[in-house]
Amino acid sequence: MRPSHDLRPGRRAAITTVLATLALLPAARARAALFATVDLATPGALGVAHFDDSGHYLGLLPYGATTGASGMGVDDAGNLYIVSNFPRQGHFSRFSPPYSSEASINIPSLGSPGGVATDGAGRAYVVSNASTSLPGSQTGVYRYDPTTRSTTFIPAAAPAGHFAGAIAVSPAGDVFLSRDLDNGAGHAIERYDGATGAFLGTFIDRARDYGGYGLDFGPDDNLYLSTPTSIDRYNGTTGAFLGTFIPQGAGGMSGLASFDFGADGLVYVNDAGNSRILRFDATTGAFRDVFITPDQYYHSEYVNQLNLIAVAVPEPATGFLLPLAAAALVRRHRQRRRPQVRT
Repeated sequence: MRPSHDLRPGRRAAITTVLATLALLPAARARAALFATVDLATPGALGVAHFDDSGHYLGLLPYGATTGASGMGVDDAGNLYIVSNFPRQGHFSRFSPPYSSEASINIPSLGSPGGVATDGAGRAYVVSNASTSLPGSQTGVYRYDPTTRSTTFIPAAAPAGHFAGAIAVSPAGDVFLSRDLDNGAGHAIERYDGATGAFLGTFIDRARDYGGYGLDFGPDDNLYLSTPTSIDRYNGTTGAFLGTFIPQGAGGMSGLASFDFGADGLVYVNDAGNSRILRFDATTGAFRDVFITPDQYYHSEYVNQLNLIAVAVPEPATGFLLPLAAAALVRRHRQRRRPQVRT
């Protein structure tokens, strides 16, 4: 005797038809929302512009800070974190989808702020610099856990006076922090253990013409840094310089303000010289298209220029779900059929 799992011809044909249909359906385009800080027409006022996945302007977020933003980042759940120079100290806040209200995060010792980054666990990292206007403030990184609403401080290794700016978190969870070098000699990138906060050494002694706040890990796990006109790539393990990833002038770019990798396989770049957002292939660096132009967002409420940008995690593409649905269909069919025993 042996169990038989043979499908009847009619059922086999039906499943074959379903699989073939699923295979032929086009994969839905992954969606991405983009945020950009913008100086409002009111002197000293700051806004955050919101765009949909087609680059259409949706309006300004209800942001309570009143001076320039220094960092902005989005976690895997689409939560947007922003830090800005609020009067006398850093103003750190979060917007959660659908981004209709702001939640202020209280970090009493947050001094003059730098950049913001997030990790795979949904935690946010904000850079702090000791400020004479805020007694007790320190230079280093505050890690915020939204689940417990608690913060952990990672002190910077370099002496006071070396301004800490951009920050990135590696896929392995280590923290990478940019620091000013003496006498305006550029920037160094320091590495810290993401679990303990221990200083692991200087990862890059001197970044080539480093532009300030553009620091991020790409989909290839390498580290990307912006210059005033381009984006450079460094080995994410050794720190070795791998060359220019997006060169000066690519896509007609004239000046680079900030960039961010989207989960849609693209890197979004703020072409500051032309007030546009460009898109490039995140693997090859090849120019893709102009995503946002000034006429898509210009409004009398604010100055016609975007500054820091951040891209929200796209919704899963239908194309990724089709194979899973097909496999589930076959599995469910087999589980529902009782084996017939032949004698």
